[in-house]
Amino acid sequence: MTARRRPRRTRSRHLPALLLVAALGGLAALTGWLLLHRRRRPATTGAVPPPVARAPQAAAPAPQAPVSAPLVRAARAGSPLLRVQGIGAKSAAALAAAGISDLDALAAASTDDLAAALAAAGLRRSPTLATWPGQARELTGDRTPPGPRREGLEG
Repeated sequence: MTARRRPRRTRSRHLPALLLVAALGGLAALTGWLLLHRRRRPATTGAVPPPVARAPQAAAPAPQAPVSAPLVRAARAGSPLLRVQGIGAKSAAALAAAGISDLDALAAASTDDLAAALAAAGLRRSPTLATWPGQARELTGDRTPPGPRREGLEG
């Protein structure tokens, strides 16, 4: 006679106990986190704290006039400044409004002048602003470095 085989159990008989332990561990972790991160409130004694003196606030800066739409359209139409990487139509219009309308004027301008022109138009300073005069010099073919050394190179 052959012995009868018992059918195999497909689920572990320990599964409900494991689930219970996991749930209790998660609950303990959540409780610990909440206890560590709770807000501490000051004890109220009924006394009103004295008022804190605040420093006077500086006056808000005057709003700048945005670059007008006709200037932007004119800059898009064919401003030579658009050849410089980092200068878009709004920046070109702002520079043109400040008197910097061609590559020679851009090459001669300082970064402070360029930043002031953008700020006057209400635009943020471009991350590539410091490279604009050098790019303009390269585009115009002037390879001479800027600064006082330029004057001493004749001869």
